[in-house]
Amino acid sequence: MNSRLTPSILLVVLCISTAATGQEKLTLFADAAGTECAIAGNPAQPGIVEVHMYHLGMADRAAVQFLAPRPACWSGAIWVGDNIAPPLLVIGNTQSVDISIAYTECRTLPVYLGKINYFVTDPSPSCCHYPVIPSTHEETIISVGCAPDFPLIPISGGSAVVNETPSCRCQLPVSVEERTWGKIKSLYQ
Repeated sequence: MNSRLTPSILLVVLCISTAATGQEKLTLFADAAGTECAIAGNPAQPGIVEVHMYHLGMADRAAVQFLAPRPACWSGAIWVGDNIAPPLLVIGNTQSVDISIAYTECRTLPVYLGKINYFVTDPSPSCCHYPVIPSTHEETIISVGCAPDFPLIPISGGSAVVNETPSCRCQLPVSVEERTWGKIKSLYQ
């Protein structure tokens, strides 16, 4: 084996293991399709603005626990309520202590969780970051694995940006498909 190839293989293995462990996250979007992370926080008229929640990744999961409170910088928004997608079961809400959402069965990610509704009355400042954070009783966002053990798995939280500007853009999650890694690994065999 070529000695130059060995560091390359190591780099690919590190990237694969990092992607496998760091890929799962709970994040927010401006649309139900999960394609836009820039939230328009200053509608032309007062009205409802929806923030959509997704549990992203490539694993099978049974539940998730987190918080997504209105950021202080989004001063013109008033939380109206959470609308969790059926048939998911919910305890709590996104604004206080925690929200726990059970999927009613083991589901393969990504899972659309529902939306957070705000009534926006006043203009809000630009570049307001809106993150998903751990519940008040946990150090990380918690994802629950499937039966038989239902392990608690710490995951990361993503964020959206309210009133994005050219110098303050949100970052859409990059999807990685398992079949891609096989093609990369085959280059080094």
